[in-house]
Amino acid sequence: MYTLANYPAPYITDTSLSFMPSSSGNLTIKGAFFTPTMTINITGHTVNYFTFISDNEILVNITTSANEGNFDITLNNGVTSTFIGRLLIVLGTVHKPQLADWTIISGTP
Repeated sequence: MYTLANYPAPYITDTSLSFMPSSSGNLTIKGAFFTPTMTINITGHTVNYFTFISDNEILVNITTSANEGNFDITLNNGVTSTFIGRLLIVLGTVHKPQLADWTIISGTP
């Protein structure tokens, strides 16, 4: 016999999760089905603690290693979900382009 989890599997909706190597600080993760008692694992890095804001947002205090790259985030609220390569650890500032950063070209260049 088996039992069903109280919540569906957690998922992450935020696509801009990035942090600098060899640093500590807070990372805001947005998604759904977060719980106050869930567990969080980020491959190759240390999760110091997390603060439950709501079932759609958590604040995770992490200490990153010196390695750069994309790393997996695993969330477990009774059901485990692994998000492959969702955390970008990179030296420098990550810029997300905005609409104003693009030039609209019409015709043949």
